[in-house]
Amino acid sequence: MGKHFDAEAQTKPICGIIMPISAMPNYPKEHWIDVRSILDDAITLAGFIPNLVSDTNEVAVIQRTIVQNIYNNDIIVCDVSGKNPNVMLELGMRLTFDKPIIIVKDDETKYDFDISPVEHLEYRKDFKPTEINAFKSRLIGKLKSSYEKRNNRNYPSFLKTFGIVTFPKLEHIEVEPINYLVEQIKFISDQVYAVKVEQEIKYKREYSGEYGNSYDEFLDELKIFIASRKSQIEEYRPKPKKLLNDLALGFMLEQGNNLYTDSLVIWHLNFMLQLVPDDQARNMKTSYDSDDSEIEPII
Repeated sequence: MGKHFDAEAQTKPICGIIMPISAMPNYPKEHWIDVRSILDDAITLAGFIPNLVSDTNEVAVIQRTIVQNIYNNDIIVCDVSGKNPNVMLELGMRLTFDKPIIIVKDDETKYDFDISPVEHLEYRKDFKPTEINAFKSRLIGKLKSSYEKRNNRNYPSFLKTFGIVTFPKLEHIEVEPINYLVEQIKFISDQVYAVKVEQEIKYKREYSGEYGNSYDEFLDELKIFIASRKSQIEEYRPKPKKLLNDLALGFMLEQGNNLYTDSLVIWHLNFMLQLVPDDQARNMKTSYDSDDSEIEPII
């Protein structure tokens, strides 16, 4: 029975989910758990396997996993409620790949002009049962129709509305098994070290009676982030300015908010890692452009 179920599941197309998973202003974490349950139900009833784009069965760098799933998933449902920055970035990637996507939002989130050509399905933020059931039915129908039309050349996709008919693709590069194993062992080692640092910070807070203000929490988050990038930091030390830039971008991307300025993050990173003279760090700003194109971004 179990084997039959597994074989059947493997033949079903994957529906990726892009959505917030952490608390946001006016959106507690529990709210997103309820939204995920609603989306999972509709996706499953439509005949797809629901899969958060950050989920993976392999040990991999999280950003790489997200991009690969955004590109490879057969269809994606994206919840733009609250306009979470990470969600909007991932939505932009999927639209750039010009692959099937369905955008959903709650009734309190305003429409965004930039993505208005894509139809939005709306649900009530208060999860009124009758309205949610109607939303599920609409989503199921939209999933089925969009998936069936995905290979139709005349299907009006996002980029085609602007006359763009050439779409970017991800390049697949084969690596030697031993190199892949070394990379993954480094990643696991970094994550274990990061967990250790996180536990030490948690222990210090709980047993000292000091829960810290927002600045203390910022420093703690920065320490955890640095610990999770330990092997990459050592590898890219010969390019200190690029390293500071990419680390700052990666940290701010993970935080998903605008509480910290790039100069603040860069200065504190440099204070902890001692990469460049202090006066240079104070004058640095983050940039997505790099003079060191031969080095892959580490964010």
